[in-house]
Amino acid sequence: MALLKSYSCAKCGGVLLFDSDQEFFDCPFCGTKFNAVDFHGDEILVQAKGCLKKKSFDAAKDKFLTVLDNDPQNFDALLGIVLCELNVSSPEELKDRSVLVNRDLIPAKKAVINAKRQLPKNEADFFDKINDLINLHEKITKYQKRKTELLSSNAAQISINSKLLQEHREDRSRDRFEFIHRWWPLFLFLLPLLALVELAKSVGQMIFFMFCLVALLVFAIVMIIKQDKKEDEEFNPAQKLEQTMDSKISGYESDYKQEFNKLDELYPSTGSARKVISEPAKTSSFNSADIDAAKSISCSKCAAQLFIDKEKRVYQCDHCGVAYGVSLFFGLPMEKALDAINSGRYLDAKRRFDSILMSSPSDFEALLGRILCEGKWTKISDIDLSDDLSITDIREIKNSIADALKRASEDDMPYFDELQKLIFIYEDNASNNEDFARIDAQIEKFDIETDVYAEAFHGIYYRQQREEERNEIVKKAYPYQIKRKNCASEFISLRRTIINMRSDSVLCK
Repeated sequence: MALLKSYSCAKCGGVLLFDSDQEFFDCPFCGTKFNAVDFHGDEILVQAKGCLKKKSFDAAKDKFLTVLDNDPQNFDALLGIVLCELNVSSPEELKDRSVLVNRDLIPAKKAVINAKRQLPKNEADFFDKINDLINLHEKITKYQKRKTELLSSNAAQISINSKLLQEHREDRSRDRFEFIHRWWPLFLFLLPLLALVELAKSVGQMIFFMFCLVALLVFAIVMIIKQDKKEDEEFNPAQKLEQTMDSKISGYESDYKQEFNKLDELYPSTGSARKVISEPAKTSSFNSADIDAAKSISCSKCAAQLFIDKEKRVYQCDHCGVAYGVSLFFGLPMEKALDAINSGRYLDAKRRFDSILMSSPSDFEALLGRILCEGKWTKISDIDLSDDLSITDIREIKNSIADALKRASEDDMPYFDELQKLIFIYEDNASNNEDFARIDAQIEKFDIETDVYAEAFHGIYYRQQREEERNEIVKKAYPYQIKRKNCASEFISLRRTIINMRSDSVLCK
């Protein structure tokens, strides 16, 4: 299958843009001849893996980035970048969560997001699982941090126990007072009644009865005091709290192991998926005689007129120094572009659509295809609010739509106007999701602190108070949830309209 590659001349630095199935070509600026094999990144990839294995992460990352310059969808290179950011040599090392301890995981998470954006779903799932492992590790770390803050010393535990013991005594006394308060009227009624019965027998028996009753009461009080003392000595809520937190952390550790097992299962299937060979693209059958030297083609870099060199089979720009293979403009350029976008080779497809626009600036399919490539979509029906686009991605999509509105014919302009509205909805929804995510993060932090501090410093009524406070935070999320539903409804309706506007286009549905 022909891939579109961008190379630089090693001798003069000129930029060369050719199909990768072209066996050889020469630089139109200095005449140096190159074999396409010279530009293959396999050797660099092997070197990068060697550096990774030796844990030379900076060197490995540089080499992986070099591979991605010419092959941005290379699974091994994308994985290599993630591993370098995590400072591990292979995914298998993630089985031991301790390798992530004290790591700055933000660069790794960004690398994971980038990999997911570049790859088709069957390969992106592998990186999703890595992201799940990172998130679980962060949750475990938060709990461990709170536990350390709370139970860092014996003095802290004594303080917790002392405070809770005082509250426990107060609660116990209150419960007993309520019990006595509930039953004392019955006691006062029965006591005179029993006294009258005994008085009817003899005064001596009544005195003996009262003595026994008082003795029993004193004995009961002594036993209660003794039991309370023993209970107070054994009262150790800090230890119980630590056990509860350890149990929570252990549960998350178990979840981490289960998710790693899923990661281990995904890796071989991903590798197998990458070995599937796609159907070969149609090849053009033109020769030099078919080239129309009078055809007007503008450089996509600087808009200057390109000049053809039929002998070298290139169009070249004398203004900015870019060269383009003639096969980009003759034969089957649109078929190659559509084959590239359908195969998920978005950078390749974008370059081909750009090449088509150099000779046909208003071509609808090329304008639309270039927009889809920016979002890593194959067709309009693929666009979904759940797509994980970065701010940069959205900016590039908007720029491509703005450019399409400048180039499009009068009949096609309404289509791109509607598409622009669709992206505005997407952007609005993405901003709304960020705000919702911040509130969701507040709720998660709130819940962790509640679990840790509920019994420690605030007593048995703390959870009830915290639940009320939590509800107030949750209420803040309601407007964002409503807006998300409204965006989804409006988005689906508008997307359907856009598809129907050009149902004849293969890039729509």
